[in-house]
Amino acid sequence: MTGEHIEYVFFDMETTGFQEPIRPVQIGAVDSWGKRKFNKFLLPDREIEHYAIRRHGFTKDNGTLCCRHGCALDAMDMKWGLIEFVEWLKSFGGKVVLIAHNCRNFDARILLKNFKEFHVPHEDVIVGFSDSLVASRFYFPGNEISHSLPDMLVNVDLRRQETQDALENAMICRRIVKRMAAQNKRKFVHFVCNPKWYKTLDQQNKWTFAPRTPRGPTPRAQRN
Repeated sequence: MTGEHIEYVFFDMETTGFQEPIRPVQIGAVDSWGKRKFNKFLLPDREIEHYAIRRHGFTKDNGTLCCRHGCALDAMDMKWGLIEFVEWLKSFGGKVVLIAHNCRNFDARILLKNFKEFHVPHEDVIVGFSDSLVASRFYFPGNEISHSLPDMLVNVDLRRQETQDALENAMICRRIVKRMAAQNKRKFVHFVCNPKWYKTLDQQNKWTFAPRTPRGPTPRAQRN
């Protein structure tokens, strides 16, 4: 990292499922201090898969995004929702590192693919991505250990909490990362930017768009 100001932002997305094109239906984010928050619903241009509906409860009914209780949500057009997220990131006045649970294989990939498809400029603000799932597996090794967000709360001695809301998940991710850094006596910035789980924007782009055997993103069950 250079000497310029870097803001660290935790984010999460609820999506249409695992079949391409995967669209975000909710983007939630919070700054590293837990003070500034972003929470927007986006109207996808495709149907929401049944698996995703069972998980987060969002449905698309006659061109309207609805919550699990059937109430209509104030959802933005997909492109304008993505643009608004980037503009919110720009409001910090510097470059931004985005942090998410399973960021490398899910959140960052989906975000960058949608930025590309909807022609949303972001290179002047996002400098990299950090994956708290990779960090969790490093500090809590073993196949018998669950690294989902609810279980990671318990692993770092916090109360278990389970939610299917993007903003709440981003806030949970923040608590877990802060706790892991403190427990392992690492400065927060050094912890987040550990090359084992941090990728620059260029590295994440190569990872996202490199030709690969079609498998889809890592199943959400491994995320939270």
